Amino acid sequence: MLIKMIDIDSIEVKNRLRPVTLSAVKGLAEDIAQRGLRQPIEVAAQSGGNKYRLVAGAHRLEACKSAGLTEIAAVVIVGPAAALRRHEILENITRNDLSKLERAQFLAELKRLYQVENPHARHGGDRTNEQDATVGNLNDWYAEVATRSERAGRTIQREASIGEHLTAAAAAALRGSDFEDNQKELYALSRLPFEKQDAVAQRLTAPEGAARTVAQAVKIIDGHVDRAAAGDPSEKALNKLKETWSRADAKARRLFVEHLIDEGSLSADCTKGVK
Repeated sequence: MLIKMIDIDSIEVKNRLRPVTLSAVKGLAEDIAQRGLRQPIEVAAQSGGNKYRLVAGAHRLEACKSAGLTEIAAVVIVGPAAALRRHEILENITRNDLSKLERAQFLAELKRLYQVENPHARHGGDRTNEQDATVGNLNDWYAEVATRSERAGRTIQREASIGEHLTAAAAAALRGSDFEDNQKELYALSRLPFEKQDAVAQRLTAPEGAARTVAQAVKIIDGHVDRAAAGDPSEKALNKLKETWSRADAKARRLFVEHLIDEGSLSADCTKGVK
């Protein structure tokens, strides 16, 4: 294993599945400033000069930049692009700080790489012995990844399916929200048609009137539920007031109106005809 000091400016970062979070970078930068970088990043050499592509360690790289360093210790990995990409993902899925969405996206990409290298594992067809062998190969892959990540094979299969079927726009909309770590709702969203996922994700994360579940968001978009039922506080309060007003007798209504006038919320001129 070759470890060398390389210029930070010579490292290219692209096609990262997991965005760098500023809070994590800040904590790492403070630690690196005090104790130095204790775990090298991993890079792959690029053709045409002293240029490198980041394989693993995006947070460490950004933290070193933030700490004002110009060089960083790195392990230089050699291999084909697909193998390097797989190495990057495997390094990440063993981490405990991944959100449910991040893990699903990593596993989906890892599965895609496997299927590119093993085309027979992605095609079905008639129920033949060949198909049975294909299913077995894919199940073996699930089992291998499960062992590496210390998770159940069925869990890996479900998580990879979520990542495969979520649109990039829907995933981006959910990032940073509570839904990013809610596997039940992520799975429900991933089952929807692609053209509907983005609108549902936007409804789930809307600043006002956000839906509480994917099922509720679908009903709102389809026009089967009003905004109050979706959890808009103002709409819910208004509906409650209207319901109370409809049940109140004449005296209660008059007293309520007088209260509004006394507190300055209503002009006396607006009360004509109120019974």
